[in-house]
Amino acid sequence: FYGAEDLSTAVAEVTRAVPAGNDHVTTGMFLTSVSLTVVDFTALRPISMFDRDLGHLSRQARFLEEFVSELSMPVAPGDEHIDYVPTQV
Repeated sequence: FYGAEDLSTAVAEVTRAVPAGNDHVTTGMFLTSVSLTVVDFTALRPISMFDRDLGHLSRQARFLEEFVSELSMPVAPGDEHIDYVPTQV
């Protein structure tokens, strides 16, 4: 399963490393039965440990920055089983 906001993105993501001749995909649209909370990792901002209001969260913010950096790295063909783990947890 690969979820995306639009069909073209989902197809492009799952077919990047597909050998020629395997040009079939099955797609579907899902609607949730309850509201979901979605975390927008693109909206993160650095937090200084010296920030009076948010400084206590600087370690957590740094962890999330590094996590997003790892998620954004290209996946080498053959390494999918390891490199996709953080996105699946």
